[in-house]
This record gives sequence, structure tokens and C-alpha cells, in this order.
Amino acid sequence: MKISFLPLLSIKEIKKIESGYNHHDLLDNASKCLYKSITNLEEKYLSNILIICGPGNNGADGLYLSSILIKSGYQVDILFPDDFRSKQSALIKKLDLPENNIHNLNFDLENYIDNKTLIVDAIFGSGLNKQLNKTISDIIYTINKHQSFKISIDIPSGLDSEGKQTLTDNSSHINIFRSNLVVSFVSLKKGLFTAQGRDHWNMIHHYKLVTEKLTSNTFLFSLDDFKSIPISLDDFSHDDIFVEDISNQTTTSHKIKKTDAKGLIVGGNDEYLGALLLAAKAAIKTGVRYLTTLSSVKNSKIVPTTLPEVISHSFTEIVNQFPKSEAFLVGPGLGRNNLSEEVFSSFISLLQKKEIFTIIDADAIYFLSKNQSNFKRWVLTPHEGEAAKLLNKKINYIVEDRYRASKEIQKKYGGISVLKGAGTIVRDDLNTYICAHGNPGMAMAGMGDCLSGILLGCHFMTLNELHASLLGIGLHSKAADLIAHESGIKGLLPSDVIQQVSILLNKELV
Repeated sequence: MKISFLPLLSIKEIKKIESGYNHHDLLDNASKCLYKSITNLEEKYLSNILIICGPGNNGADGLYLSSILIKSGYQVDILFPDDFRSKQSALIKKLDLPENNIHNLNFDLENYIDNKTLIVDAIFGSGLNKQLNKTISDIIYTINKHQSFKISIDIPSGLDSEGKQTLTDNSSHINIFRSNLVVSFVSLKKGLFTAQGRDHWNMIHHYKLVTEKLTSNTFLFSLDDFKSIPISLDDFSHDDIFVEDISNQTTTSHKIKKTDAKGLIVGGNDEYLGALLLAAKAAIKTGVRYLTTLSSVKNSKIVPTTLPEVISHSFTEIVNQFPKSEAFLVGPGLGRNNLSEEVFSSFISLLQKKEIFTIIDADAIYFLSKNQSNFKRWVLTPHEGEAAKLLNKKINYIVEDRYRASKEIQKKYGGISVLKGAGTIVRDDLNTYICAHGNPGMAMAGMGDCLSGILLGCHFMTLNELHASLLGIGLHSKAADLIAHESGIKGLLPSDVIQQVSILLNKELV
């Protein structure tokens, strides 16, 4: 089993590297890479090309590209919104671009682009650090409705490279260019891989352009060397990928079930039995060999009739069962009544006396937010709403910057934080990791319970707790991707994911 990691640099780090290179050489090399990606498209997209240029380096990339395409005989129009042409006048003269190909936006854009087969977004790139004005936002809105093939240079205009999200007064996202293809340079940008970033591209072609090996404390991770993800990396970028082979870290075969891989799940209050059952099934299908559950008195009698492989007790047994287990999961279906709170408080008291690996999920996160604790051997798995409670913030604070929220949760509570959602973010005390797998079909009730059970199982598969977390998250998302590829995203059930994870593990596809 292997986990592949690709460093993702911040804009500050990228600019520092680029400062060691001739600016025009970088532009020239980038335009040649863009030309390669564009001319490899189907011919039907290349008959009438529009390149929309902005005032900065992204616009310069667009002008260099325009020059190559025009000299190669392609029909190319260059369009400048606002007064952006004046800011590129020197470069237009340097490249000797034909005046007949250059236009300012002083006409009806919707009618103008009606016959365009390819639209290239060279408006704003990774340096954008403010909200788009209404003019640019309206242009992007109009283009997004058009059926042409769309390409963004480096990153879709309007998308923040660092993953921040600007919300309008009505909490809806501003217009962001929706690209069929992003052609990226130097380092892939963090903003492409979490939250709204994942909605604004279908494919990425990445060209490194620089020669030095990239290093960072932020990584995109994959269980299949990024092969199942629509990202094409050039050879130089592949050199930056490093792989952790966790096969030599896995625990020995479980010789005696009562002395190895013993897990305990606390949850399943009266009306929430389903959450407990999903987590329990995921755990035993992943790596737990001897599983005990603690639930309400009523549900403790039902659990064995559904999962006969599980030992079931009521919440009253928590003190007795705690020392018999090697890892815990607390929260699936725990509920938020007085009994739930009493059970959680009892568990935290026990945990403070003996450090044992623990996953805190669902309603347990709610109680943790009310009674803050810091523990180095737990994994917290909030979605954005739960993350807001953990940080005592409004949910917009989380949505606006998921990377910031993940870091703050880890610092406040210790251990490993897992901020679920599009582009799940994993954070320990040193680094940030973004899962490259996953799809919208995973926004289904019970999917988090499924994940927490898989995480419990993965704890018994590797001795490294961070690797166990990354493996569990990767398995969960990759399994969902395989199902979506086969059957589509509608009706993607947590129970289906559990079965697919088991298949993945047994076929050793990871």
C-alpha cells in the first residue's frame, strides 16, 4: 500500500522561485506549453479562438500565446475588458500583434462570442488577491453560459489560489470562470483542490517550467500516484512526487482476535442506530478484528441481530469496556441529550487517564466544542458546520478559508484534524494534506459515519497514525470515485462505499 504526495506551493513561494528566472523566458516557455495543450485539442475547437487578456502576468501569458497561434495560422481574437489594453501596450508592441486582432470590450459580448469555439481565460491568474469587480464578474457569467471549450491559464479567473472564498452579501459565491481545462505552471495551486475550486475545472495540464525540486508543507495526496485524477503532469513535476510505502509499517497478521485489533465504538442512541451500524460495518470490513459497540439499552439489543460479528453493550458498560480496547471511535449516532453528554464526559475522563488512539466524530464533536480538550492521539472529523462550533465561529468563517480553519482546529485541540467536504483537508502539527479523490455524490447522510469506521479500521493497518488517517480518507474517497465512474453519483450510498473499500483492500489497488 502506497500514498503519493505532491507538494503545493504558496503564491509567495512560487514568486520567490520565479524571481531567479528571466521573466520573458518564463512567459515564452509558458506560451509554448499552452500552445501544445491547445493544439492537442480536437480540431472542432480550434476554428475560432478568443483570448481574453487581463492587465498582469496572466494577460501577458495570453498575449504570448496569441502571438504563437496567429503566426501558426489560427483565427485568433484578443479581447481586453476595462482599460486593460493600456497596461499591456508595451508587450503588444514587442510581440508585434496585428491591430485587427485586438479589441476592447465595447459591444454585446453574448452575441460576439456566439461563434467562438475556444475561449481562453487570461484575465487574472494566481496573483489575484481581491474580489472581481462587477464588469469582470458579468463577463465571466456570460462566458460560463457559452458552449465553447474553455481554458484557463494557471487558475480560473476569480478563484483564489490559496483556497480562500469571497462570499457576497447573500452568501452566494461570486462568478468564477468554469474551465474545461486549466493549464498550470510551476506548482499546482491549493485553491484548485478544495471547496468551490473543485467545481471550476474538468482537467489540468501542469508544466513545471522551473528546474529545482519543489518542497512545501502542503501536499496533495493520492492512493494511485494521481493516475485516476484528471491531472496531466509533465516529467519534471513527476520528479517532485514522493511516495510513502506503508506496507512495511503494517501490523503483523492478527493471530489471536481477542488480543489484537480490538476497537470500541460509542454511539447509537435511541433514534440513531443507523449511524452506529454504518460505522461498525465499515470498521469490521476495514481492519478491526474484535469490535465492541456501546449504545442505548434498546439499541444494544438490536445491534447483534444486524451485525452478529459485533459485541454489543449499553452505555453503562463504558468504564468496564474502556481498558479492553486498543482504539476508540466516539460519536456516530451519539445524540445530544443528557445521557449523550454524560457518556461523552465519562469517556473524556477515562481518556485523560490513559492515552489511547481515538476518533471524535459527529455528536461527540458537538460536546467537545462545549468542553474543550487537547489530546495528541485523536483524530477530529468535522464537516464545516461542526468546524464552526469547534472554533466558536459562524460557518462563513470556515467556508471563507478551509485551510485556515483546519489549521486552527488542530492547534486548538491537538492531534489530527480532518475537515470534511469537497477536497477534504487533513492537518497535523506540521503539515497540511488535501485528498485528491472524492466526488459530489458523497454528500449523502451517513457518509461521515462510514468514514469514521474506516478510519478506525485503518488504525490497525499501519503503525503511523497520520498514515492511517490519510489511508482511510483516501480509501473512502477513492472507493466512492470508482462507484461513481461505474454507476454515476446519484444514489451513491455509504454501504456501497464500505463494500468497495473492502474490495480495494483485498485487491491491493492502493
